[in-house]
Amino acid sequence: MFDDYGVFSAEELIEINQKIAEINEKTGIDFAVIFLRGVPADSSSKYYHEKNKEFLKHYDFGQGKEKTAVAMSVDMENRHIQVTAHGKMYKTYKKDKNIQATIKAVGVKLRADDFKGAVHTFVNYSLSAYKETNKNIFLKLADKLFDFFPLLGALFIALCIMAGIALTHNRTSRVGGVSYEKLNSFQLNHRIDQFLYTTTTSRTISDSDNSDSGGYSNDSDSSYSGGGGSF
Repeated sequence: MFDDYGVFSAEELIEINQKIAEINEKTGIDFAVIFLRGVPADSSSKYYHEKNKEFLKHYDFGQGKEKTAVAMSVDMENRHIQVTAHGKMYKTYKKDKNIQATIKAVGVKLRADDFKGAVHTFVNYSLSAYKETNKNIFLKLADKLFDFFPLLGALFIALCIMAGIALTHNRTSRVGGVSYEKLNSFQLNHRIDQFLYTTTTSRTISDSDNSDSGGYSNDSDSSYSGGGGSF
């Protein structure tokens, strides 16, 4: 934690840094939060991005083999939040939806002057997005199936109803001893293969994922991702 803006007392900084250190040790992810001041009003997102990178490198966060880090800088004067990720967290903050969700949630806390809450929210959202992005393929498939359970239930009920109608239709109906079922009435007399005489054209529809547009494309070091926005 680096508080150049002065939103935390010395005691609060010690407490927050201890908690972040515990999370870093437990998760293997280095979290850094930087409150800036004196930033020019017309500074671009790239400026904040470079500041985050400098901070991570200077304090050896997320450096070396298999090291992961994510930094969030906050500019209270210009109302800007910037998230920069490195290592295994790179993929998480390459997605624009994760960047925007983090900025939105942290922004709510900052506007309420809940600075501890802003730090807590940033860490929680980052961990949640990281777990979701790196979820096992089988767990992702299970989630998809869970989403389709209501649809499968409705389909099962519909099939049961159709089966009941079919059984009722095939029964011999008698009124006054007279049968209303015609023998062999459901015999197939005509059959044609429509694909034998029809030209069918197929094409592949690509599944484009616009959520990856949040990656910082102007970064000369491709091992860092992230993005920023106002709050």
